Amino acid sequence: MLFKDLKVGDTLYLFNKSNISLLMEKVVSVSAPRVDSNIAMGMVVDISISNKTYTMKESSDICYTGNFIISSDRNSILREVESQKANNEALIAREEILKAEQPKLDSIIDQLAPERKERKEQEERMHRMEKQLGALTNMVEQLIKNRKSNNNNG
Repeated sequence: MLFKDLKVGDTLYLFNKSNISLLMEKVVSVSAPRVDSNIAMGMVVDISISNKTYTMKESSDICYTGNFIISSDRNSILREVESQKANNEALIAREEILKAEQPKLDSIIDQLAPERKERKEQEERMHRMEKQLGALTNMVEQLIKNRKSNNNNG
C-alpha cells in the first residue's frame, strides 16, 4: 500500500537499524498530498504515528529516515531486514579472512622492518623474564615464610 493510500489505524512497520528492532505502529493521521520543495519530483504526505510525524513520498511504500526504515508493506520491510542480515553475514565472513591475513601481514612487516621484529622479540623476552622474576620472588618469599614458621615452631 502506498503512503498516500494509508488511513488512520493502518499499520506501519519501523525497522530500527541501530538497535535491530522492529516496531509496528498504527497510523494516527495522514495529511493530504502536498508539494515539498525538499523532495524532488513528487508529492508528499505527513504521516503521524505515536507522537511523531514523518514526511514521506506519497507514491512510495518505503521511507529511509535516520536509523529507521519505515514501510506500509510487510514484504518491503522484510526485504530490508533480509538485506541487512545478508550484509552482516558478508561482514562476518570477511572478518575471518581478515583474521587469517594478520599473521601473514606481520611476517611481511618483519621482513621489511627487521628492527621492529627485533624490538618485538626483545619485548617478549623482557615479558618472560618479568614473569620468571615474579615467580622467583614468590618462591623466595615462601621460603622465608616457611623458615620463620619452622624457627617459631622449633
